[in-house]
Amino acid sequence: MTPQTKPRTYADDRGWSDRYIPAIKRILGGYLLTETPDLIDMTEAADLMLATVGSKRIACRIRANHYLHKYPTDITLRSKRPSGVPTELDKILEGCADWMFYGFAGKDGERLSAYYLLDLDIFRRTVEWDVMGDGWTSRKVNKDGTEFLVINLATFPDPRIIIGSDAGPGIPIVRKTS
Repeated sequence: MTPQTKPRTYADDRGWSDRYIPAIKRILGGYLLTETPDLIDMTEAADLMLATVGSKRIACRIRANHYLHKYPTDITLRSKRPSGVPTELDKILEGCADWMFYGFAGKDGERLSAYYLLDLDIFRRTVEWDVMGDGWTSRKVNKDGTEFLVINLATFPDPRIIIGSDAGPGIPIVRKTS
């Protein structure tokens, strides 16, 4: 195999994406934290509280910056690895993770240029209902044998799935961040 087609390992993928964890935490804080009502602030010394009930598991996927400009309305989920290990898509369809943070790396290697927060319950219901039936999904195979499900957010049947930054035209965002 040439260096370009050498299969990427879990450690390769995780090492590259983990450098964006601090940026993801900063962004998610805006969704997960809310200001307390005055009464709580005055009586309990609390200024912020978590806005969710229970714990939420968040899958994270970061793509290289050049994909944002090439495919601004597409997200990809690994659907097959040459090794046969369970993929992101397998785990999501089995019910793992509640949300997915999907971002595009910034040019500086630390910040994110754009992102989406996807409700995976809505995603799972929609995928179970109609995979590759209405033009919102396709498949991509890399030279190393890794396969991806490509989801076009501009044509995704249920727009409630998405919260995100203003990444480009045609992306159905329920709520934009500031």
